[in-house]
Amino acid sequence: MCNVDVEHICHLFFDCPFANSCWSCMGGGYNMAEVEYVSTWLLEKLEVETEDNLIKMVKVLWGIWFVRNRKIWEDKTVTLQIATEISSRMITEWKAAQSKQQGGGQVLSSSEPGSSHFKIGMVLRDDTGAFVAGMLKNFDENASILEAEATGVQEVLQWVCGLGVSQVVVESDSLIVVNVLRKNSQYVSEVGSIFECCRAVFHQRCDLKVQHVRRQANRVAHSIAKLPCMSGTMNWFSTPPPCVLEMIVSDFSSV
Repeated sequence: MCNVDVEHICHLFFDCPFANSCWSCMGGGYNMAEVEYVSTWLLEKLEVETEDNLIKMVKVLWGIWFVRNRKIWEDKTVTLQIATEISSRMITEWKAAQSKQQGGGQVLSSSEPGSSHFKIGMVLRDDTGAFVAGMLKNFDENASILEAEATGVQEVLQWVCGLGVSQVVVESDSLIVVNVLRKNSQYVSEVGSIFECCRAVFHQRCDLKVQHVRRQANRVAHSIAKLPCMSGTMNWFSTPPPCVLEMIVSDFSSV
């Protein structure tokens, strides 16, 4: 990134001026002058360092790698402050996912209809807004916008029930879908059966709610829905995809 030396693991993560700034921001760094194999050195650190120090190391290493990839693949420059903030959020969200806390969360769904298929993007967050998990499904069939949006809610309900989480608010930016589900009104069309399946789950699970959000508030799910995914398959995200990291940080900062 600095064009001072050939990129190798020691220079990238420890000797590069940007890397030095990152380590200084975390309260210090490491003298790698006598380290022959960085990978072996890291494994040794895993055995002897405290949990707090290991977390600091992960924050710095992941932040440097994130900035490097943005520079190489997207020709974008990320400041030290943003890199540190994103790294900190990643650690927090990873801990939340590992703890598998039950309840107090929200799931956002978004559909991306195409000419011969449609995709559903889903995001699960905890009660603080931290990313817990994401899902992308690609359906190899034609669907109207309404059918795709209704299917998104149906898929979210199946996903939440499968994960075993409780006290969840399902959010969709389709006002028609939300109104039909909340008012229990009859909807006679090709999506009527989808609505009935969703209502059955809401009736069985009083801890699940559905509410409408504006499209701007659903941008993370929309971005996930736009990601590549083979037809008829699904992708699971235990950490936020790079394309939504800054959105998540922005959302969290505005809370």
